Amino acid sequence: MRHLISCLFLLLFNISNSPAQIVKEWSVIHRPLNDPLNYSVTDRDQLMFLSNGDIINGWKFNFSGGNSAIGTTSYDQNGNLKWERSYAGAFLDDGKILSIETDSADNIYTLGIVNDQTAYADNAIIKYDSNGNQLWVSEDDSLYNWGESSLLIDDRYYLQTRLFPSLYQYNLNGMLIDSLSIDSISPGFSASYQYRMKNFGISIYYAGAFAVLSPLNVMLYAAKAINIDSIAWKTTVDASPDDERVREAVVDQSGNLFITALCNTNSTTDQFIFTCGFETQTGDTLWTIKKHALPGSPAFPSDIDVDNAGHVYVAGNIVNPVTNRAEAILIQYDAVTGQEKWNVTMDSSYFYFYDFVKVSIDTSTKDIYFAYSTLPVAGFSSTSIAKVDSSGNVIWRNLFQHLLPAE
Repeated sequence: MRHLISCLFLLLFNISNSPAQIVKEWSVIHRPLNDPLNYSVTDRDQLMFLSNGDIINGWKFNFSGGNSAIGTTSYDQNGNLKWERSYAGAFLDDGKILSIETDSADNIYTLGIVNDQTAYADNAIIKYDSNGNQLWVSEDDSLYNWGESSLLIDDRYYLQTRLFPSLYQYNLNGMLIDSLSIDSISPGFSASYQYRMKNFGISIYYAGAFAVLSPLNVMLYAAKAINIDSIAWKTTVDASPDDERVREAVVDQSGNLFITALCNTNSTTDQFIFTCGFETQTGDTLWTIKKHALPGSPAFPSDIDVDNAGHVYVAGNIVNPVTNRAEAILIQYDAVTGQEKWNVTMDSSYFYFYDFVKVSIDTSTKDIYFAYSTLPVAGFSSTSIAKVDSSGNVIWRNLFQHLLPAE
């Protein structure tokens, strides 16, 4: 499957607690203005809102000939395209979107990777105003070790790098003002390894993976920094003898860090959802848990969230060993003990869309919104959204079919 759909697909919903369930206010299918062959989203949440309600998205533009660029797109509240910008550096090759941040003045900071035609790629930070005017670009050879995540805390922009875990601090004019080395370890050498950075007040949490080369083993790695000044703790967890890949991380209201990761013992047929928690003061492991239907039936984590009632929620896909088809799964764990309280599975699909499963918690009602992609028999990719209460009961779910067939 070359790509999910050949253009951007965006939905905005009006969610209600009434039996009317959910109303689609509008949807947009949009091909980029410069008409590349492909238009794909990064694996991170890339839906940001400005103070006037405009919607900002970060995307990767894939052009003909294998070239790609870092893309940023703006829509108004009615789904109309306002502007679209792309940045590919001097060599117009191998651009990759990583993250989007917005500040209190509605400026947009797009983080990505561009090719400098050396042995390493450069990080590029592009700042736009709310009208899409490029204010500055910071493309620094010193950051060849690939930033992976960003944070905007007050008037400081933070970038986390992956080759040797470090934090870089910028002012909002794009000037590098400070840095902190987290560790000297070298992480996994596969481009599929992912890293996450979260904050709780002035504390910054790092979640990633690194490889022990002899014997070969990949381990999960977590660390907590106090602003950019010092490391509070750093720790590792060996979830499996073969491979671990961080999918997402979250920090609860007590400052504890929770990570969900894709792990496998010896092959892709034995992949499982691994979730663990770390205590905020010491970094001690609170609990670890593995989830799959049966050994040999793959499972894929995609997202993690917490509520204010002591629960951790993990969303992903799990292969039904009877039908051999992937099902979207939502799991609730006790945040203190790691005990699984319940899980609910949704519509089957023919493919493992583990990048397209998201969970979001309404902290006031404690309801959970669960979004996932499916591929019904008709061959059209569809977005499903379900509302689940805190006891695991499905209140409603709706299917919104895309207008283009999946390729």
